[in-house]
Amino acid sequence: MIKTIGIYTRVSTSKQKVEPQAEKLRKYCKERGYKIFKEYIDDGVSGSSIDQRKQFQMLIKDAKENKFDAIAVTSLDRFGRSIQDLVNTIAELEILGIKFISLKENIDTSSAQGRLQFHIMSAFAEFEREIIKERLKEGRERAEEKGKICHRPEKELPKQKIIEYLEKGVSITGIAKIVGVSRGTIYRRLQKWGKVV
Repeated sequence: MIKTIGIYTRVSTSKQKVEPQAEKLRKYCKERGYKIFKEYIDDGVSGSSIDQRKQFQMLIKDAKENKFDAIAVTSLDRFGRSIQDLVNTIAELEILGIKFISLKENIDTSSAQGRLQFHIMSAFAEFEREIIKERLKEGRERAEEKGKICHRPEKELPKQKIIEYLEKGVSITGIAKIVGVSRGTIYRRLQKWGKVV
């Protein structure tokens, strides 16, 4: 049940104003009787500049400390950089017990309909990832046919996060979905880190 909520707003340039976003979110919360814990505002920050999104980082930090029950944004493009990025972040919030609301897309993961929409979005992200993997595979095969040897660099994974998920009881399948790799990759990396599953 949602009682307290953190609202997040972001604009990319100084010419844009965050207030219209904030007003919509305040109205939404007031109509449903949600108490706003804090307004997190990234003003004049690009969505791709994750290091510059200080308030976004603070929002996620507070979510991990369970300071509110849900996060609300006016639209998905204010929150994430890509579909995969959105899916990973929202899945991480779900593990923490934090619900996610996006007004424009009518997503509310506290409801059955909202969870369905999130799963559809997850399926699109998975489809997008598989297409990229297939293109990379085809590219390697073409290079090998021409006598070029391709060595794939080992993908960098968030070790601390993965171990935290494991300790919280998240399944290998769940961790793989959040991080965006296969179950086998998670197993191999855990073995490399000396973690027996």
